[in-house]
Amino acid sequence: MADKEQPPQMTEQDAQNAKDPNHPAHPHHPHHGEWLKNVGKKFGNAAIFGAGATAGSDAIKGVLGQ
Repeated sequence: MADKEQPPQMTEQDAQNAKDPNHPAHPHHPHHGEWLKNVGKKFGNAAIFGAGATAGSDAIKGVLGQ
């Protein structure tokens, strides 16, 4: 039987940080999860850029007759 990878365990320091209301790991800290709000914007911008690059490439190929 193959050995399964164990999920990462939370260290004692991580647990203490999560209990500290002034630490960003604390669920009620004002910036907890703020990074998640920006993820959608970044992926959206990447998708728009990718679509624009593809359309531009197709346009250039059409002009050059390839």
